[in-house]
Amino acid sequence: HAWDKYCREEFDDLSPRSNEQSKLYGERVKLVAKEMGCSIVDSFSLLGGNGDVSAYEKSLEDGLHLSAKGNQLLYDGLMDVIKRDLPELAPKVTEDDLTGIALEGALWKELC
Repeated sequence: HAWDKYCREEFDDLSPRSNEQSKLYGERVKLVAKEMGCSIVDSFSLLGGNGDVSAYEKSLEDGLHLSAKGNQLLYDGLMDVIKRDLPELAPKVTEDDLTGIALEGALWKELC
């Protein structure tokens, strides 16, 4: 795995982190979100963590931090959740949309 390789090269040791631990943590987070009635972005699945390791690694720079591809996948997943569960926070596609935030005008930070 890329993170293990990075840790060996940089620190001459392995990290205690693993994809399996990340998956278990993510599963627990999903359970808590469900119990609390919260929306969630399943980043592990979005980045391909359930598939082939080589595909998953393409979403990460060094096995831990997101690559450009990983950032795009996570952004797209976040926008899907916002559009589905919080449409009033999604960017308006057209001026005629009744919900959402116009991309022109006030900045996001000005709305909070």
